[in-house]
Amino acid sequence: MIRYLLVLMMAWQAKSSIITTNDIPVGNGTVKERQIPVTVEMQFPEGHNALLNSNFTINCTVNGYPKPEVNWYKDGQIMVPTEYIHITDENLLIVTGAITSDSGKYKCLARNEHSEATQEQSLRVEGIYVPPECTDNQQLLKCDLIVAGHYCNHKYYAKFCCRSCTLAGQINIGNRRT
Repeated sequence: MIRYLLVLMMAWQAKSSIITTNDIPVGNGTVKERQIPVTVEMQFPEGHNALLNSNFTINCTVNGYPKPEVNWYKDGQIMVPTEYIHITDENLLIVTGAITSDSGKYKCLARNEHSEATQEQSLRVEGIYVPPECTDNQQLLKCDLIVAGHYCNHKYYAKFCCRSCTLAGQINIGNRRT
């Protein structure tokens, strides 16, 4: 009587997905390793837009065996984690406190020694960034009148009506990450 042993292990549950057959009691066995091509699927925030000062997450679902290594790119440059950019082991890219310079083309690249796959999509951050220290002093000035009269370019008015002038697009107080 000939018996066979078939062992199947999922690639993400073991160090290898080797299929082994072996006649019992005869010792001649066959070992076959299967490769699964790398695939990538990205999920973006709805409409591929993020609101200014919000957090957004881009998910990169990756399949393949051997397990692929994943790299994130923005506008062709590899991304590295920072205070505002987080990359998880589950291939999530998380951006906190989005600013307009976070707009761009995001790419997830997954590769192993047998194949690679990539997907790229654009994302736009919309709105005007107003830092927390940029406030209006309504006790000293009527900022709506300063904005209506286009006086925001005057340093005195810009200082006391910073928020209103920034939201009106009459002054640009810069990028908080520079």
